[in-house]
Amino acid sequence: MILNNRIAKWKIIVILSIFLMSACMPNAHRKNSKRNNNNDNSDTVYNSNTTARSSLDPGKIAIGALVSSGAGNIKDAATRLKAYQLLNVTYVRHGIFMNAWNGSNAFYNTLQKAGYKIILNVAYLPQGGGPQSFPTNLEEYKRRLNEILSTYKPEVVVVENEEYNTTYHTGTAQQYINELKAAIEVAHSKGLKVTNGGLTARVMTMMVWKDYKDRALNTEADDFARRTMSPDLLADIPKLTKHKSVAIGMQVFDELLNAYKTLDIDYVNFHWYEPIGQRKNANALTVTHIDTKALGEAVDYIRRRTGKSVITNEIGQFNQSPDMVKDILEKCVELKLPYIIWYSGDGGEGKAVALTNLDGSLRENGRVFADFVKQH
Repeated sequence: MILNNRIAKWKIIVILSIFLMSACMPNAHRKNSKRNNNNDNSDTVYNSNTTARSSLDPGKIAIGALVSSGAGNIKDAATRLKAYQLLNVTYVRHGIFMNAWNGSNAFYNTLQKAGYKIILNVAYLPQGGGPQSFPTNLEEYKRRLNEILSTYKPEVVVVENEEYNTTYHTGTAQQYINELKAAIEVAHSKGLKVTNGGLTARVMTMMVWKDYKDRALNTEADDFARRTMSPDLLADIPKLTKHKSVAIGMQVFDELLNAYKTLDIDYVNFHWYEPIGQRKNANALTVTHIDTKALGEAVDYIRRRTGKSVITNEIGQFNQSPDMVKDILEKCVELKLPYIIWYSGDGGEGKAVALTNLDGSLRENGRVFADFVKQH
């Protein structure tokens, strides 16, 4: 009898223990789930009624290309596709102009069918025919963008191209910021990531130089200027009396960077070419290896100013040095830029050069690029 009572008591204790454990476990599970859904590396959408944003796995780096179809470059779609295949990329930068949108885009369809992931520039008006205004009817802008992003789901939506480039755009920084806000609203509602059009290198080097000066790091500022500025620009600092557009650009960049810090933008995008400071300079043609310190300083500056992750959807070179390709790519990987999109196009003397020939075949610098992508 005593034994049976003891067994009954132990049964009661076991049942109570199981009950208490089962009551506590769901709360612990919910707590862990909440933490995992809101960690710093999460790519979940901010709005609960949308799907998760497409993204790379944490720590991954995507290296892609833009094979130019502009003047003097590859026009044929099949040849451009061949070039992308030879370059070993899975990420491709492509562009859509809103005024030409008719419900579909032929080359996007081709890229999508071939399995490429797209970094998509969406421009309000076409570039190349002179500077165009930013949109002012933002409801109409959002309607058009919604149509495009209802049809296509790019990896990243890039709003315009080079927001401060006076050959492309007219208008104020605030007008662009208003457009970007509208684009963020539409893109995020569809679970897509969004970034700005691309902060250009010449003004960016001036911003880094000024940042050194503002922090009373005069030795560093002088050293940076010598490494990054063309002789005519170097001789014109700090007043920039002969470079008014650069002086204005610094004011615009300051306003943009302040906005990017507070906007719900996924990345801050910048454009860069090496050897920096040698654009349209005959000396650039003889450079092989480069010191990529300045590239790192620029990325560090943008990160500190905005607190955002930095990408480049346009980076390239002013000559065909294969060693320079490796130098640039190694630095971008070291900096852990999530997206690195190489610009491959011949722009004429003293300008960007391509990784491929007009038949899509690889030049020597293109072969180095393709090997690097394959290895990484």
